[in-house]
Amino acid sequence: METNGSHPPSEDRDELMREVKSLRKRIHRLQLEHDILKRANELLRKEEGIDLQDLTNREKNPAD
Repeated sequence: METNGSHPPSEDRDELMREVKSLRKRIHRLQLEHDILKRANELLRKEEGIDLQDLTNREKNPAD
C-alpha cells in the first residue's frame, strides 16, 4: 500500500463507502433496539410495585 497520502483506488473507496453505509444502518437499528429494550425495562419496573390485591376485577381482566 502506498504511503504518499493518496486516496485508495476508486473500487476500494466504493467498497469502503458501502461498508460505512451498512455500519451506519446497523448502528441505527441497534440504537432503536436499545431504546425499545430500555423502555420495556422501565415499564416492567413500574409494574413491580402493583399489588394485585388492590386491583378491581375490571383492572385485573381488562378484556372482559
